[in-house]
Amino acid sequence: MTGKKILWRANMQMTPLRHITCQQYLMRNHYIMQPLSREEAEFPLAYVMVMHKGFDTFERLFGAIYTLLTIYCVHVDKKVPAALKHLVGKLLDCFANAFMASKRESVVYAGISRLQADLNWLQDLVASHVPWKYTINTCGQDFPLKTNREIIQYLKGFKEKNITPGGLPPPPVIRRTKYTHLEQNYHGVCVCVCVCVF
Repeated sequence: MTGKKILWRANMQMTPLRHITCQQYLMRNHYIMQPLSREEAEFPLAYVMVMHKGFDTFERLFGAIYTLLTIYCVHVDKKVPAALKHLVGKLLDCFANAFMASKRESVVYAGISRLQADLNWLQDLVASHVPWKYTINTCGQDFPLKTNREIIQYLKGFKEKNITPGGLPPPPVIRRTKYTHLEQNYHGVCVCVCVCVF
């Protein structure tokens, strides 16, 4: 060690985007606006961020994973207050490679509405001009443990194969696939109904 202090961007206090311009916001929060390596420039990713609360946490996550050549699609749950949706939109407007999903869902955790939200953003990403290689699906409360370059090196090992698990579940989790769960939304109150499938 040379005795120099290393300043990690994720530990820095974010300057809020309230009464400043996007350019000031990007500079004050030290967004990286150029590729850090050739490897990253040649392997663009697509991030999907599904959020339902916590703008400050979402903002820190976005700042930690942002790179210029990656595309970001943010699904804001339909149930969130208009003020939160507005804040997310204002932040994303500062970035040409970030946008809000064109269709929003009122998401029930582990329900069909969560899958529908995924299908919606996937349509948006397929229509994108960015030639992304993989999508990384996060929730607004996640935080990366690897750098963008480390993630890319890991994904390259899959040689363009899908890494979503598939196949029959092992016996201990059969009960999770034995039933059909129906979602019904009554004036903002969601009711999940389990139907036995034999």
